[in-house]
Amino acid sequence: MSVEKKFNIAPVNIDIENKKVLPSFWLTKISYFNNENNFFIVDNDQQKKVIEELYGKPELTYMVWDSPILVYSHSINIYDGDIEGSANVVKSDFKVGDNNQICNAGVQGMVAYGPYKTLGRGWYSLKINAHGDQYEALIFSYITGKKIKMSENKYKNGSYIFEINEDMPSAEIQLFAQKDSNVCFESYSLQHIK
Repeated sequence: MSVEKKFNIAPVNIDIENKKVLPSFWLTKISYFNNENNFFIVDNDQQKKVIEELYGKPELTYMVWDSPILVYSHSINIYDGDIEGSANVVKSDFKVGDNNQICNAGVQGMVAYGPYKTLGRGWYSLKINAHGDQYEALIFSYITGKKIKMSENKYKNGSYIFEINEDMPSAEIQLFAQKDSNVCFESYSLQHIK
């Protein structure tokens, strides 16, 4: 995946049984590594088009099985309205724990985000499978800037229940870990319930 041997690619998980790259369970569409290179892992032409409209053509494109990896050899400036600023802090020093969990190992930053999918109006149930309690979860659309923060008053029977009043294009689920916390993320489930 890299022409340089020093890359740490811990945030990228590969499902060997399905022979498909799973970008951290649909989450790391953009991953920032220690050497400042930027990778976008896309699942379809629509996602590739959005990335290229925001940041221009990539310097290189690698194919790993059927997933394109767009490579930018320079740091990409993220402007207000493109992607929320905190989305750039997925760390290359996060660890992959047991059962392919992504663990922050005390580092502050976004443990998970994605899948950049339009969510229509209605009620949703979000279940997060993570260990540790020092994280914040929210739904965010970088196109509209709309955020829905998950809170205790939305938490019922093991899931967050919340309403989306208007369509959220390119919505993502963000899981942000606090510094010195020990958060391990495994998966999430989002269901449109009514």
